Amino acid sequence: MGNFKNTILLGLSLAALSSCGSPEKFFEKVIAEQGYIAYSTPLSSAGVGTIIQGSPDAMNVVAHPQRCFPDQVGNTQTGLRWQADTDLPNIYRNFDIGFGGIFSQLLSVGNLLASLNIGFNLAQEVNVEFDGASVEYLDQIAFIENYGLISDTCQMVLESQPFILQALRVKKMKFQFYQQNGLKLGLTPEIVAEMMGFGLDVEWDIKENYTLEISTPKYIGYQVGLIGEHSPGIVQQYAYELTRKRKFDFQDTDLGGRSRKPVAIQRIPQGAKPATPLKKLDVPWGSPEAGEVKLH
Repeated sequence: MGNFKNTILLGLSLAALSSCGSPEKFFEKVIAEQGYIAYSTPLSSAGVGTIIQGSPDAMNVVAHPQRCFPDQVGNTQTGLRWQADTDLPNIYRNFDIGFGGIFSQLLSVGNLLASLNIGFNLAQEVNVEFDGASVEYLDQIAFIENYGLISDTCQMVLESQPFILQALRVKKMKFQFYQQNGLKLGLTPEIVAEMMGFGLDVEWDIKENYTLEISTPKYIGYQVGLIGEHSPGIVQQYAYELTRKRKFDFQDTDLGGRSRKPVAIQRIPQGAKPATPLKKLDVPWGSPEAGEVKLH
């Protein structure tokens, strides 16, 4: 799969936007058709293992994904994550998006790539290209096998808080900007800086004078998992869509035995006591004894 590349051109016509009611609803529809929930708020972290609270429309990060779902503890690889290329259908090509609105949302929600200067008046429309789509998964078997390494605090939080179970992302995003007269806008570092401000560690470049390429992976959709009480690392429920009241529509997994129940994310209750810890196989993740935790 190393040489596999999938490119999808995503564009929005005025007719499509009108039929969906708003640019935000149209973007949600595009992601939902792939079996994921569209990110609707900017997050400091958006990958698999990110523990969340709040509501889908006002989501907060409880902990960085490496806190309770680390890739490495000491010199030991946990193998908790794996990725696979995915085949996104080429159904939204040959259209442009307006400069602003959904373009600003596309850059900011999920993991923040850039903040758009809506007042920038040299660009009228934008052509967007997603290059290299993939899905990031949690290896649930590896997580069950290693659950005894999780700290008491992580176990307590995971009894009530959902986390990102799968994440849809693209490896690169390419943009070409069009002026009011229909001509492409030539790009320079100064023009790009006036147009948008990039997030920390975001890698970008100007290609052939007219294309802005962001090579930092962008998370665009997600599914959430819920472990619940008395479940040693087994994901009992998951959600890939929202109810009409915009709560996570949780469904039972084959491994879980809980009844289906659409719920909103609950905040961690004050004064909550840690769950009864499992027998520790080694030093717990997320504790000082675990040593250095390797981030992505």
